[in-house]
Amino acid sequence: MDIGKILLATDGSEESEKALDYTLYLADIFNASVVALYVSEVHFPLTSLLPIYEDAILEIAEKTENSFKEKFDEASKRFIKRGIPFSSEIIRDGTVEGIIKTADIEGAGLVVMGKKGQGFISSSLIGSNTIKVLRQIDAPVLAVRSKGDTHSTEIKKILVPIDISDTSVSALAEAISLAGKLGAEVIAVYVFWLDGTAYEIPPRLVDELIERSKSELSKIVAAESGPLAKSRDNEPGVKITSQVLHGISPTHVLREYAEENSVDLMVVKTHGRTGVSRLLYGSETEKIIQESPCPVLAVK
Repeated sequence: MDIGKILLATDGSEESEKALDYTLYLADIFNASVVALYVSEVHFPLTSLLPIYEDAILEIAEKTENSFKEKFDEASKRFIKRGIPFSSEIIRDGTVEGIIKTADIEGAGLVVMGKKGQGFISSSLIGSNTIKVLRQIDAPVLAVRSKGDTHSTEIKKILVPIDISDTSVSALAEAISLAGKLGAEVIAVYVFWLDGTAYEIPPRLVDELIERSKSELSKIVAAESGPLAKSRDNEPGVKITSQVLHGISPTHVLREYAEENSVDLMVVKTHGRTGVSRLLYGSETEKIIQESPCPVLAVK
């Protein structure tokens, strides 16, 4: 995984502040430049319907934009101190459109944003806006969740959910490449989904299916890791392990596993067989991004 430029999409929320920490961490490791972006959503249709409030609405927008100029000026000191090229942009557009356009214009190799924004509806970066960005943008997207100021941004354990029925959506290669750069280990996991009908299947058969799943997962890991996991220039190689978990909700199982095993990052693919918009486990990927206790890196 090669990152030359990182786009930090921020709205000033606590999640966005943590996203800034991860941006600094990754930019330092990848020797990447950083562009910080604030998208000012001025709802012009609203001003057209209520023209008498247009000046007031624009005044509020300008005050917010000015406050972000100050925040970016302050943030730039942290990057300059580390020798990381830093610039900032404030544009007026829709949140999703603004992020995608800027990422494309800047040639960003990674977009970093907080999972949640300020407020409950329009300023939220998670939910429909994030999914729209993931589906439309070419660059990988790191959705960051704040776990408090005491939580380190260092990434040493990476979890990769794999669908053994569709190897085309595996994010394992990207995770291994990233792990090699970060000095992290990779855990490939398949969640054996026990839906309501599973309880009608004899336990012995369920055990057999789980064993077969382990075998298939091992084959996928062996095929996809290959030389990627080997060391270079006498440096230690990437440690890769695999595990089959089971439960009635992949999201719940992955969240529990990530919490219990102190996972620092989850890497998921957003495109499946169709190459258009099929997400891993369908709508489960959206749930994973929302509920993961650690940051989630979504890649094409």
